[in-house]
Amino acid sequence: MADDVTGADFPADARIGQSPDALAAEVDGEIVLLNVATGFFHQLNGVGSYLWRQIADPRTIAELGARALLDFTADEAACRQEIRHFVQDLHGRGLVRIL
Repeated sequence: MADDVTGADFPADARIGQSPDALAAEVDGEIVLLNVATGFFHQLNGVGSYLWRQIADPRTIAELGARALLDFTADEAACRQEIRHFVQDLHGRGLVRIL
């Protein structure tokens, strides 16, 4: 799958990885990201930081959802939708890539 896929097209088997352009640092338990190519900063909340750590080793959207449902109390459909939104947002900012 090419990295030029749009967020609306991310299937559950899309493999997500951290972008080589993303520099991450932990501040007070949350991740702050810098896209070194664009200079864009992005701070993740606790759940976003959890997801970021999960994609240190590339995972599919389905795998991310399954892991999150084990570690958080959430509605399954809402959880999967939020993960897709997370991936779409970070992909649009060049912080994750589709492998």
